[in-house]
Amino acid sequence: MAWWFQYLMDQSGHRYESNTNQLASIEATGDYSLEFELESSTAAVFTPETGVFAVPLLPAHVWQEVDDYTQYSPDELIGAHGFEWSDSNPGNWYELTANPDLLPDEIHEGPFIENLRFRVFGDMTTLIQELQRGNVDLTYSSITPNRAFQLQDTDSVKVWNSRARGYNYIAHNMRRVPFDDKPFRQSLGFIYPYNYLQSQLRRGLTETGDYVAAKVYEPWRPDSFDQPMDHGPYKTDDGELDVEQAREFLRNADGDHEYTFGPVESDVVTGDQEIRVDGELLTEAHTNNDGEAGQGPISLVITPPSTAPVEAQAGARFVENLNEVGIPAETQPVAEGSQNSLIWVQEDFDMWSSGWIWMPKPHMYMGFWLTSGSVDADSSSDEVNLNPMGYTNADDLISKVQTTFEPDAQKAATKEALARVYEDQPVLVTEYPNRLHASSNAFEGWVKVPGGITQNPWTYLNVREA
Repeated sequence: MAWWFQYLMDQSGHRYESNTNQLASIEATGDYSLEFELESSTAAVFTPETGVFAVPLLPAHVWQEVDDYTQYSPDELIGAHGFEWSDSNPGNWYELTANPDLLPDEIHEGPFIENLRFRVFGDMTTLIQELQRGNVDLTYSSITPNRAFQLQDTDSVKVWNSRARGYNYIAHNMRRVPFDDKPFRQSLGFIYPYNYLQSQLRRGLTETGDYVAAKVYEPWRPDSFDQPMDHGPYKTDDGELDVEQAREFLRNADGDHEYTFGPVESDVVTGDQEIRVDGELLTEAHTNNDGEAGQGPISLVITPPSTAPVEAQAGARFVENLNEVGIPAETQPVAEGSQNSLIWVQEDFDMWSSGWIWMPKPHMYMGFWLTSGSVDADSSSDEVNLNPMGYTNADDLISKVQTTFEPDAQKAATKEALARVYEDQPVLVTEYPNRLHASSNAFEGWVKVPGGITQNPWTYLNVREA
């Protein structure tokens, strides 16, 4: 382990650089002990998903002769602990064989199954059909509410409903007019179709969003204070569009721009008035990252409906609401594979519909995407930057969170940081969608945790024939 971390510390450009950059030194002090020194104080050292040691381990005997990892393409599969790689048909299936001797009984008696095969399907319909036929035992990814209801009368299948650990959000590009203005970003919460998303699209299987922390992490959220935080809420009471409330909020805004409403001149606007920004039509005031005005209606980058139907429908309704208020807007469908470069590298967007599925407790992760260290402010870098919004206003509070170790004080600091982010609205958190997974009744021992039962190694160790 010490060798591998030192190897990563000596390399650059890899995906775990943000983890290992936090280490000043590391060395083995015994067969089962390490000693390490951090570059700076951080409270998230051992966070499973984002901490310093959230890095897969690779063996020294394979990698110690590799000077340039970018030129090395190993084809031998490596496995350890409860399972080991046995065979694969890349793009179709990957198979693991149980290896129970590597797990002492005092740790865990499993695995109880002999093999574990991951199958790859090109579409969800085929996967659901195979599950109904008994040819699939567990969905790796969450399924939509419509699929869950489709399976509810299948006696051989159980649908698991778990509260979310992550959240869906709409990111705002704060480099651009009008998204550079906090009141404008705040106003979008009054326009977003929360009720439509929750009641119709999710059929009640979601929780309405606000903070960048799922509601399962209640002790860290600002609304758990004895005295409520002095901010928001930036949404209507019922989650339905109130055109006049949204307009009035903008008219009374005390921000960097002045907002008024007048005659409609844009084809996409469906309401009876259209917004002006500092006296100009929004279509003229709207800028790109270089500050060039006249960019037309604002746009929302969405994943196409064929891939993300619920999110796409919610995004389309959001755009409809914007046009009803008088804010000219349109959707911009972009394939998932093309979004990485467009958003993370080029920052070429106005709004972007996305989400985090698996998030740890909020004090452990805010620093990796909501601070200036992850910002390419002028969009000049070709590197991936996890803060495409360009948000920098919570650095001080997030730093306090990450350098506070006493639990109660850390929770209080986290609440303040979450409240600041909510007030600034670099992202509009839309929901905490329940994670729905389906499993075969031919097996039992599935382990349920917040966020579902898949991507959970204890399920694979514990599952057995019913």
